[in-house]
Amino acid sequence: GSDSESTDVPSPRSRSSDDEAESSRRRWTAGSVQAASPMAKIAQNFSLVASKSFGDDRNYQVMSSMEQHMASDVELCWPDMGVRVKGQQNVQSFSQSFLSSMPDLQMSIEAVTEDGPSYGMIEYTVSGTQSRPVLPMFPVGKWVQWRIYSRYEFDQASKVRVHQIRFGFVPNAPVTSAHFLGLARCARMLASMS
Repeated sequence: GSDSESTDVPSPRSRSSDDEAESSRRRWTAGSVQAASPMAKIAQNFSLVASKSFGDDRNYQVMSSMEQHMASDVELCWPDMGVRVKGQQNVQSFSQSFLSSMPDLQMSIEAVTEDGPSYGMIEYTVSGTQSRPVLPMFPVGKWVQWRIYSRYEFDQASKVRVHQIRFGFVPNAPVTSAHFLGLARCARMLASMS
């Protein structure tokens, strides 16, 4: 099919076979999200963010636009980084700190998966150079590129209740010394994960 069509894909969360049969899963590629679902709104916000250069003005735009999509008790979980932040204001502060630490940050959406009205995932590529230590998988002063998988769980009001982030390598891209440095800084934490 074309980029604007949706297709069945594996679920972004574990489910029983009965749940899977009732689920309405759709997958979009970058630039083709047109629905008005909560996941589509998050993807559209990501597209807006990715289309601008980072700086103080963009950081403000990111925080303002994301706030309207988050529940007041939202939880951000980034197990690869040892990050667990709860509450809209704390999540915004953490995001602001990360965004301001990488002035050359670039984001590119690869795919969006929607699993019914309550779950979804955005797969995107992030690259940049961290100017101060915030996240260990982004070594300070070294450009690095990672594939990110952001899984979203929505509440009854269609607000993000849980946002879980995982890292991966970009397919067919070289693994650099910056990748090894980032992984080395997270080795204990990654080794202790189940």
